Amino acid sequence: TRKKVGLISIDNYRIGAMQQLKTYADILGIPCFPAFNRKDLLFALKRMGGRDVVLIDTAGQSQYDRARIEELKKIMTDDLAISSHLLLSVATTESEMNKAAINFSLLQFQSYIFTKIDEAERFGSVINQIMKLPLPISYITTGQNVPEDIERASKEKILNLLLNKN
Repeated sequence: TRKKVGLISIDNYRIGAMQQLKTYADILGIPCFPAFNRKDLLFALKRMGGRDVVLIDTAGQSQYDRARIEELKKIMTDDLAISSHLLLSVATTESEMNKAAINFSLLQFQSYIFTKIDEAERFGSVINQIMKLPLPISYITTGQNVPEDIERASKEKILNLLLNKN
């Protein structure tokens, strides 16, 4: 069954980010609202009532920008029932992946989403990251097509990637 999905963008750094997400939302026929601060986020979440899933788009940012990470933490405080996922590109070095996980841990993410599976040949860094910070993998992305290339992660899928059985 299709889920009722909504989008909220709190990416107020990248030029055109909100418009790009709004275009995706229009194509998919789902609502999309901006949120530039905590008050906006609460309002947008209220407007999303009845949705099965609300995805909150954040600005892609450096794991070294502690001030921006803390700013994001203030907007998405613990009192909100938000499940956070850390997106990591499998094209990222293992060392940088680990630094990102450590520095973004302030946001208390519950799982990983590994992106750019289609652009990598080896996936050992994924397993090494999970061993360093054991969290489940919720989703993987395998291309540029939304939503077709977003896949729920499974043990079988991850094992097949590791064994090069794409």
